[in-house]
Amino acid sequence: MSLNKFRKFNLVDEQKKNFFRSQISSWLIEHPSVNPYTFTWEGFSRKITSRFRMLPSFLIIGGAKCGTTSLYAHLIEHPNILSASIKEVNFFQYIQNSKTSFYRSHFPIKRQNLITGEASTQYLVHRFVPKRVHELLPSVKLILLVRNPVERAYSEFHYMINLGAQITDNFEDAIESELKRIKIEDEKPEFTIENSNYNHFQPAFSCLRHGIYSNYILNWLKSFPKEQLLILNTKDLYNNLGNTLDKTFIDETDKIQEEFQKLGDTINLASRGAGADTHSYNEIKDNNTYY
Repeated sequence: MSLNKFRKFNLVDEQKKNFFRSQISSWLIEHPSVNPYTFTWEGFSRKITSRFRMLPSFLIIGGAKCGTTSLYAHLIEHPNILSASIKEVNFFQYIQNSKTSFYRSHFPIKRQNLITGEASTQYLVHRFVPKRVHELLPSVKLILLVRNPVERAYSEFHYMINLGAQITDNFEDAIESELKRIKIEDEKPEFTIENSNYNHFQPAFSCLRHGIYSNYILNWLKSFPKEQLLILNTKDLYNNLGNTLDKTFIDETDKIQEEFQKLGDTINLASRGAGADTHSYNEIKDNNTYY
């Protein structure tokens, strides 16, 4: 066999290998749950035990840059509330590509008198999430944190700059551009997406829109009664944590109510450098009903 023919055969074999590699790579990208590069023993164990795991009793649905991380951190310090594997599961944005077992895998094993929850801020603004949530969790308790829209917009703007996702470093330019996009959307209703399978993800360029809370609240109230939605002010979370947490829980006895109030007061004092005993969380009794 001549050297040229040998090289030709090698080239054909290499092309075949590259084709199969490309096909396998594409399939793994489309099926991330079985991708060996994302495999972990913890993820595997969670997946095979998903049927024994809780579904959330509460969802913090937003808003972004309104203190949801802080609120969630305070809530999971309670001895009767267990954390999800990650704060923002974001399941309901991509539900058509995921199974309920995948969602369950993010939560703890079922235990008596214990609850769990998650906090995904994009749930608030996603048009189709309320209906999806209601189909799986009709009795879930919803928590929404709202912040001064101007402060929230400025905070999100700088957050996106730090991520490298903002196209301008001038806040006024960003707002002016967004106002133009809002006007186009209002004048051209044909741009409204009606496909309920759409993932619709708007992480950037929505500093103003994501602060118009009323639009999103009305959308959620189409799927849930107002009794299941608790709206909290971000200022209250930081200035009067005790009362804010007190609103989050409806307790069965006055004693529990008093102890939960002490919990918030303890955190307030500790955050001001008063050296309070933050282990007061462990003193809270077990029979709480979550709102």
